[in-house]
Amino acid sequence: MPTLDAKLLLDLLFAAIVLLFVPFGIRRGVAKEAMVSAAILIGVAIADAWTNRGAETLGDRTNFGIDTARFVVAAGALVLSTIILGYGGGAALGRVRPGLLSRLTGGLLAAFNGALFLSSLLRLIERHLWREEGAGVVDDGLLGQYLLRDDEWIVLAAVAVMSICVVLGWVVTGFRGRNAPLGDGPLQTAGPMPPRQRPVRVARDGDAGKVEPAVLEPTVYSPIPEPRPGRFGGGSGSLGQTVPIADQPDPWRSPDASDERTAWSPPRMMREQPTKTNGHASSPTVAGDWLRRATGMRRGGEAAPGSNAGQRDESGGGARPRTGLSCPVCGAAVGEEDVFCPECGATV
Repeated sequence: MPTLDAKLLLDLLFAAIVLLFVPFGIRRGVAKEAMVSAAILIGVAIADAWTNRGAETLGDRTNFGIDTARFVVAAGALVLSTIILGYGGGAALGRVRPGLLSRLTGGLLAAFNGALFLSSLLRLIERHLWREEGAGVVDDGLLGQYLLRDDEWIVLAAVAVMSICVVLGWVVTGFRGRNAPLGDGPLQTAGPMPPRQRPVRVARDGDAGKVEPAVLEPTVYSPIPEPRPGRFGGGSGSLGQTVPIADQPDPWRSPDASDERTAWSPPRMMREQPTKTNGHASSPTVAGDWLRRATGMRRGGEAAPGSNAGQRDESGGGARPRTGLSCPVCGAAVGEEDVFCPECGATV
């Protein structure tokens, strides 16, 4: 069974660590990954400047040796700077939606950031922990040798890639600015959002046959019909053209001989104090006038009692012609003896 030596295992481990940075770069974009690069370089500078002083303070307060204290201070400065200044600063920028080119460049720069971070950490380990033994097996591997001995090429490659990306960014921005239309007037700002429109109502099973109300407009083929005169039509008589309706006794009551009135005669109380009806003012003679006028009330063309208006002429003609009178409200034909219009009920 083939076995893997320590050199190959370390190379695979280093490659996996570097590749772990790539998804973060693709997701965050090149701008935020540039902040991580700057944070790594700042961490290296802090480690070089504060290692000795920080190691003395840490060694006095703990049981660490001088080399271990130096490594803890240097590695802590590198890791904290990368996390706080790099990824924390990118999070402080807020939510940014990078484009495709920014994501690809961010993933490539993240790989260089992973290699630079791992190279700086390995050099700190060799400087403070492996001072006497040396790197040993780490230095024997292919990727470990590049990370530990040839880290300057990693920095140079990262600078070259970033320079190319900067130039491409200038070119793309220049083309976008050239193609954008320039207006002569002032800058137009976007207006307020329009209110949300009411959705279109879709007829359901229960709404079948219903029609939305609308104002009719006359056309050649469908003119607006005229209101028909009648009780509820537009040609109904006004209050001045109608007469009050007085209360009547029940027709099935027998006449009272002592009262000297028929079953259809108004009671004495009504004759003395008639009540108000349908908006008219009370009058002592309202009920009597109504009864007297109602005796001659009949339909249009109907002959009055005792007259021959509705009889046929001996010459063989039809009914006697009407007098030509019409209702002043609705215009319907009425007879000479008609008191009320047979159509609208107005007084003629």
